[in-house]
Parts: sequence; C-alpha cells; structure tokens
Amino acid sequence: MAGEAVTLHQLATIELQQGDHPAARENFRRALIIWWRIGDPAGEATTLYQFGSVGVLEGRPEAGVRLIAACVVIEQRIGHGDTAQDIRTLLGLCQKLGYDETRVQTLLDEVAASLARDRGQSLLRDAFPEMNW
Repeated sequence: MAGEAVTLHQLATIELQQGDHPAARENFRRALIIWWRIGDPAGEATTLYQFGSVGVLEGRPEAGVRLIAACVVIEQRIGHGDTAQDIRTLLGLCQKLGYDETRVQTLLDEVAASLARDRGQSLLRDAFPEMNW
C-alpha cells in the first residue's frame, strides 16, 4: 500500500506542476487516505504540505498555511529531516500574512489540537470544502 501512496503522491505532484489542481487534489487525497490507513506519519506530513501548497496556489493562503503548519507539527513529533526547511517556509508564509510570533504559536497550537482530534481532516475540510472528506 505504501508504494501506491508514493505513486499517487508523485502523480499529484506532477499534476500540480502542470496546473491541474483538481486532479492533484484528488490524488493527494487518495495518497493521504492510504498514509492514514497504514499509519505513516512522514507520508501524512509530506502530503499535508502539498495540500498546503495547493491552498496557497489557489488563493487560500490562510488554509494553506494551516496545512503546512500541520506538516511541521508532525515532522517535529517524528524528527523528520525536512523540519527545518518546512519551518522556514511556514514562517515566510506567515510573515506574508502579517502573523506575529504570538499568532504563529497560536496557529501551531490549534493545528496540533486538530491533528490530535481528527488527524487534520477538519483542516482539509475547511481548506477544500468542495472535496469529499
């Protein structure tokens, strides 16, 4: 199953680069469901990051930042190698949105609570209400 999730994630990444956001969202969704099913937090984090990128590209920057923050929270928890780079990306996006340090910490706390509650599904529903979650 992990191989299928990797393939779907890679396909979605290509679709995103080609500007086919609906197809990318669907394949990221399918990959994420597999990551949840098999319990792969690194896969979850990477896919949530990509969903955040889609949100930013589609003019939903606050929702996108929340999903990238979810990636960072998971990465910090598991000691992922991309954590430092993803924190820099998150902070850059937060700066563009005018978030101060307190707002960034509140964001991370809210996202951590969402991940604990429903693995980030509510973040995804808020970001992409048109999708079937």
